[in-house]
Amino acid sequence: MSAAGVVDVGLSGIEERRDPAGTLLFDKKLPGYWLARIAGAEERWTCTPTGAWAVERDQAVAITQAYVWTTHSRATETWYERLRGTRTALYDDTAPAGRLVLGTDLTPHGTAGLSDCSPSRPMRPQPSL
Repeated sequence: MSAAGVVDVGLSGIEERRDPAGTLLFDKKLPGYWLARIAGAEERWTCTPTGAWAVERDQAVAITQAYVWTTHSRATETWYERLRGTRTALYDDTAPAGRLVLGTDLTPHGTAGLSDCSPSRPMRPQPSL
């Protein structure tokens, strides 16, 4: 849940960037999808956090194409703060009903609807219409 407070969400139309030579610069501040070869591995689509993770570990990242949002914000931060406050209040509640609600998993896969954007599940974005 804590990731919901820090995730950057694209607000503008998506911008496509290309360079077949693989010399596009990775920018960890831009949310997006990157067609990249990381440390000699097979080229695949990854999202910004995966690229940032690789760069922080001094791995070579060669990018040939990217879809990025140049206008973005932490749109879910307020929602996260409210949910965190409500959850804390329920934990502090002495009534057993409040604690019972916290033990219920209402999502189909035990997540808050977050999409997996790991290198093992590459995802190609759809350009805006």
